[in-house]
Amino acid sequence: MPTSGIDITRTRYKLNALLPRGSVLEIPSAIVDGIGTEELNTELAVRLTATMQNAMSPWGYMNEVIALGVHLQLMADWGEGYTDIWQGICWSSGLHATSREGMRFELTAYDVLRRLTQSKDDYMTNAGDDAMTFLKQILTDYEYDLGVVFPFGPNSTLPQYKFTGSMAELVNTIFQNVFVKGGGEFYLRSRLGKVEIMAPGQNQPIYFVDGQIAEQWDDIEDMSQLITEIRVGGVAPPGPADDTPDHLAEPGELAVSPQGQIITGPYRQRFGKIREVINTSSQQTVDDPSAVGDTASIMMDARGEPTRQQKVVMPDIPFLRRGDWVHFHVGTLDGRYIVSGVTRDIANHKMTLTVNNNGTLNFRQIKRQSTHGVGGPTDEDQSVRVRVYPEIPLKVQPGGTAAIAAEATAEARSVEQSSGGGNEDLGF
Repeated sequence: MPTSGIDITRTRYKLNALLPRGSVLEIPSAIVDGIGTEELNTELAVRLTATMQNAMSPWGYMNEVIALGVHLQLMADWGEGYTDIWQGICWSSGLHATSREGMRFELTAYDVLRRLTQSKDDYMTNAGDDAMTFLKQILTDYEYDLGVVFPFGPNSTLPQYKFTGSMAELVNTIFQNVFVKGGGEFYLRSRLGKVEIMAPGQNQPIYFVDGQIAEQWDDIEDMSQLITEIRVGGVAPPGPADDTPDHLAEPGELAVSPQGQIITGPYRQRFGKIREVINTSSQQTVDDPSAVGDTASIMMDARGEPTRQQKVVMPDIPFLRRGDWVHFHVGTLDGRYIVSGVTRDIANHKMTLTVNNNGTLNFRQIKRQSTHGVGGPTDEDQSVRVRVYPEIPLKVQPGGTAAIAAEATAEARSVEQSSGGGNEDLGF
């Protein structure tokens, strides 16, 4: 990553297929219709999609050469030479034809974390197990090589759990436990084929984006996933659920239980009762009451207040990733924000950033209250401590990304003509 300002009008990309016998196929920009990447907070792996003509290469047609399992490499140049910014594997490919456009080859690729996302497994932890040791064991079991690893904070231990299901969900559960216990916020990402355990906000410098650069912004609040209270208790089996003689429990009836309590969120009074239930018989617990309490705390942190999604559409910065800081002065965005999602339209030199307004990447730290208290927005604690780095402005020209893409194309053609029309592909 550069440590000074960059000229985003100079951005170029190349997509390479790394063939099994060591050959490299540089996919010509002339046959590429569209290419994009998505790095979202709902997926571990970065996804790349591409559409191109099913052209002939020295090794065969594109659909024959870029088969399932073929390694792909995305490289970018922002005026300092091409740099490898993404590696992945072709996960889906096929042909698509229309009477208007003819035959097209379409592919979807993911980085190495896709294997973990698609896997399901069984794991068990004992109360007090070290969270970092357990996470590294999972990654070792799935044959990953580790890159950068940021250490968890103190007291980053796990409750007693028995987990069966998606490995992506298990990894998220580990990070949530660490966050709730004050061990810091972390996330997984893949870089150059290795898996990194990252803490957000490690980028330097931090780039400044204002209304002269941003083309569009959105600020949307939503409460479709909101819960205002959590009922913690067990589901009664057939048989007495209370002390009344001959009482038989109805299906789903909550039994009298030491864990039968209500945890109230900060928006209970404002939005009324919107309840979630956690049962002691859940597959995530092994007769450990403390695990139920931790699960409730994690759930309230994740869903205890309305979500707010803020997006900015702006010219592409190839190396900017989820978890980085960006300083925005656009619309209602004014200050430093953690990027929680990046969607790139590479052919048009454009990216859409989703940011988190809570000073975190995934989670919200909600101030607790008693079951008899009165909650509301004044109970929220959203103080943010940020690293102080130099803020670097971006160079841009009037006309937005359309002008950038046009200038990039014109410059590439100019260079090609001045060099005698050589066969070198200058990227897209």
